[in-house]
Amino acid sequence: MIPSNLSKIKQSLKQAFPFIKYRWRIYAFFLAVKHFIYYRSQEIVCQKDLSQIINIGNHKLEIEPINETNKNTLREFVEKNYNKNMYKNWPEYFYKNNYKGFIAMLYGKIIGYIWWWNNDNSMKPPPEIIFYNIKLDKDNVYMFNFFIAPQYRGGGNAIEFMTRVFSELKKLGYNWTTGIVGPNYLPARWTYNIVGYKDIKTITGRHIFFGRIAYLEKAIFIKNSPMHHYHPFEHRLLFSFRNKI
Repeated sequence: MIPSNLSKIKQSLKQAFPFIKYRWRIYAFFLAVKHFIYYRSQEIVCQKDLSQIINIGNHKLEIEPINETNKNTLREFVEKNYNKNMYKNWPEYFYKNNYKGFIAMLYGKIIGYIWWWNNDNSMKPPPEIIFYNIKLDKDNVYMFNFFIAPQYRGGGNAIEFMTRVFSELKKLGYNWTTGIVGPNYLPARWTYNIVGYKDIKTITGRHIFFGRIAYLEKAIFIKNSPMHHYHPFEHRLLFSFRNKI
């Protein structure tokens, strides 16, 4: 008799509250909306000792600094090949901000690029330097926006490119390089481990209002608009509780 009564109760509830039968859809919708309202993120700060450079043997890539002679070719490459998870015009803004970089070429064609910044007070740092609270000594450079076009991944191209860049930076007098990588970006994590990066710390961020407001490392940030002249879609500092050094 009890099972029969329970069945009647369930049926009565469904009639009185029709949305109950859609509870799993409602729950899935709630989870999706919740991610936009509030979510957590993690990034790993890692460092590479440039005195420990891997000998990769024969070179098949050409490495060039990004400059006026290859800027237009790089722009064309970016328009055809870009990281879908990143803002398409980032390299254009990096060049506008006078950040330095290298391109990798295979058989005369660009296959990838990487950018870097050193703390010499001659230019403003990339926003993530403040965002992730990264401290650089004069012999340390920050490397960012490492990209190899999908059709050229594999075959050791990423490893050779990064290793060759390490050698160029060492020639310029730098001893360390620092970067950021997501813990779930397994191909990037694998490449960074192969070339000798070591994890320094994990940074947890908390984001609200569709990612517009972020709190991490005891500081509050707001996201720039797409129309920002130098750093569209990046975060700028609103208020900091960090200790000043």
